[in-house]
Amino acid sequence: MQALDRASPLPLWAQLTEELRRRLLAAELDGRLPPEARLAADYEVSRQTVREAIRRLREAGLVTAARGRGTFVRGLDAAAPTAARPRSLLAAVEAAPGWRVRVLRLDRSAEPRAAAELGLPATAPLLHLERLWTVDGLPAAHDRVWLPGAGAAPLLDVDFASIPLHAALDRWCGLRVDAGSERVGLAVPSGEPRRLLGLEKRQTVLAVERLGRAGERPVEWGETLVRGDRCGLLVEWSPAGRGCAVEPQPPSTARRATPA
Repeated sequence: MQALDRASPLPLWAQLTEELRRRLLAAELDGRLPPEARLAADYEVSRQTVREAIRRLREAGLVTAARGRGTFVRGLDAAAPTAARPRSLLAAVEAAPGWRVRVLRLDRSAEPRAAAELGLPATAPLLHLERLWTVDGLPAAHDRVWLPGAGAAPLLDVDFASIPLHAALDRWCGLRVDAGSERVGLAVPSGEPRRLLGLEKRQTVLAVERLGRAGERPVEWGETLVRGDRCGLLVEWSPAGRGCAVEPQPPSTARRATPA
């Protein structure tokens, strides 16, 4: 649990929303939120601040409230360990505390390689989402993702500056990403990605190619570029499952950060 920063210009409810979202996606809360009174005491905030944070999580499709029973992680089977759910690098980036996201593009387009990865014809219409993440105002990760145009059409009106992609797919498209694969390597970006990330001419980054599936159906293909000098990857595993987290990384310690 991370303390809230009273000196931050970010409102307490917004900080609490980010902290609870991080804990939910990191599988720290075992499928449900603690009672409002306990959250208020733990974070030293008012009950109204807690209610506003929970309301934002409900709007993002991350939790659901059951009268008289509490607030639960949306769509989880209470009998299954939360940590056993799939944990992609993209989900870790979306859950990273203190990060801000800017939507650069959300529209329909054709992309032959993405279509091929999704098992579609080269000219198939796709939904294209492009985002840039920052830490303390500095660019840290750039993500582009393509989804089948027909099934993902409801996402054209979603505010992806505040809602995780997989939560939106589940809530508005009925597609729960429960499997997939990621290939992680090094790359030297050029052109617009290099400019957006503020990189030197030959500076390397972590490059991730991602294919997400709902059951056996491919529903997303994406490319994520991550600056290793501004964030680090932490992978934890246990008998109950495996988790991945992305943490802000001071440049002075970047040499000690080894992706797992």
